[in-house]
Amino acid sequence: MALAMAIPGAPPLPQQSPPTPLDPASLQARDQHEGLLVAVDLCADTACASARFGKQNPVQAGILPVEVYLRNDGAEPLRIRLEEIRLEVDPATGQHQELLPLSAEEVGERIAYPAGSASPENPGTRPHVGFGLPGRDKKAGKIATNLQPLMLDTDLVGPHSTVHGFLFFDLSRDFVLIPDSSLYVPNVRALNGDRRLTYFEVSLKAARKP
Repeated sequence: MALAMAIPGAPPLPQQSPPTPLDPASLQARDQHEGLLVAVDLCADTACASARFGKQNPVQAGILPVEVYLRNDGAEPLRIRLEEIRLEVDPATGQHQELLPLSAEEVGERIAYPAGSASPENPGTRPHVGFGLPGRDKKAGKIATNLQPLMLDTDLVGPHSTVHGFLFFDLSRDFVLIPDSSLYVPNVRALNGDRRLTYFEVSLKAARKP
């Protein structure tokens, strides 16, 4: 086994510092009250998404990745009902929409088959939200497995702590709707007791552009 030897007179190797965590309070797109800060950052173009997700690029499949930060400044843990979070799209000339986050399996299938489902029972048809095909397709399943660690998947924010991760919304490539969209977080409660916080609403119009 070879041993690493120090070379006399050689300059010391530079020490790499871990990246500085992003302060969610520095983001323009945020809502804060009752001890909780909800902030969002966008990765809404192909170049940014490629750098973040590699070849498994959700933007190319018409999906908007929204990185969500939840910072609890209080002394009690808070529970957020992730399944109730939605993206509200309200264009000045158009129909109001409420989009629920996609599951990892749904994102994987849309990336793997952007033209539609690979299901032999229904070829060429995009599945509806909630009708992904987990476990039936290895290509989509592999993408879902790789994306899962990046997603916001915990509903508990401890005292004086921050959690963050991505939520994915299917905009069907209509990214011009981003300025007309808001992240709506309706259900936040104190873990111990019945205290319920007022809803949070974060406009994506103020979000940092990639």
